[in-house]
Amino acid sequence: MIENPPPDKFSDHIFIPVKLRGVPVPAAPAISVRLTKTLSYRGVKVFGDLHGLRLSEFGTFRNCGKITVSELGRLIQRIRGGLTTAGHLADQQLSPRSRLFKVH
Repeated sequence: MIENPPPDKFSDHIFIPVKLRGVPVPAAPAISVRLTKTLSYRGVKVFGDLHGLRLSEFGTFRNCGKITVSELGRLIQRIRGGLTTAGHLADQQLSPRSRLFKVH
């Protein structure tokens, strides 16, 4: 079995590189409360818990709609793009709702 195959851009299976699977998933306010609760409900504590799951399956959970699934997709893209610690992720607001409340 290949542990680190390249992700298929047409698949909705979640791919987390081996070296990032032990990184803890951030909580609110770095991600929305809805996503935090959805991941908690699913038992996700580290990114490796997401590996191999389908992104589309999260849309079947209570209070996890298109926006929350989209937020999870962006979170996964960022972790694969080189943000390797929860601290780096916490520094960036990933929640689409957080933009609604910023004062300009």
